[in-house]
Amino acid sequence: MCGKQCRDENGFQNHSRSESHLQQMMIFLEHSGSIVDEKSKEFEKAYMDLVRRYAATVRRNANQLYQEIVADRTHIHLNATKWASFTDFIQYLGHTKKAEIEYKEGEGWFIKYIPRDANTLQRDRKAEIYRKMMDESERKQEQVLQQQLQQLRQQDSQSPTYQQTLQAVLPTTVDPTKRDKKLSFSLKSSHPHSSVLLTKAKASSNLQEKSSFPPSIVTAGTASSAAKRQRVAGTHPTT
Repeated sequence: MCGKQCRDENGFQNHSRSESHLQQMMIFLEHSGSIVDEKSKEFEKAYMDLVRRYAATVRRNANQLYQEIVADRTHIHLNATKWASFTDFIQYLGHTKKAEIEYKEGEGWFIKYIPRDANTLQRDRKAEIYRKMMDESERKQEQVLQQQLQQLRQQDSQSPTYQQTLQAVLPTTVDPTKRDKKLSFSLKSSHPHSSVLLTKAKASSNLQEKSSFPPSIVTAGTASSAAKRQRVAGTHPTT
């Protein structure tokens, strides 16, 4: 922030307590956003000058070019910019197509300058502005859609139809005292021959019940019937 290069930790501590440093900190707190943007532009310009000079035709190690900036005692420190690390800065250059970047395992980032004329720069700026406008428009449309959906949910939740549907869908609580109660069903048929079918079914059931008597009862009944028939005929049973 102050642009002062301290020799060691003790010099930094002394400078941090100085009146000039405290004044600079007060100014920074009041205008932090604009100051960070300004420092970021200065750092980017200084670095891109090196890229344009040393990496116009071939890829160069990005960190080596950064050391060229650090060697200058009056350089803008990276921690005074909007980028949290040097990797973030290099990725920013690649994302904005200001340079070609490539990461090699064990060697780090490599960078190459992309030559661009004034017309290309102007076209890219317009494309970036249009992209930001579209993003903002989509964000606003999403907000409006969410608000409309919320209003529809509130209106539906207050309507009688919604409440009836909700009661029909939600599970009901079963009374424990009636859980084991037997259910009875009454089946009524509208078929014209239903009464005849039921009468035949009852008669068949009665015959099945008679056929299920014990053998002794069936035998006694048969002998009694035979004796009655002989008396009617005027004969006596043989002994």
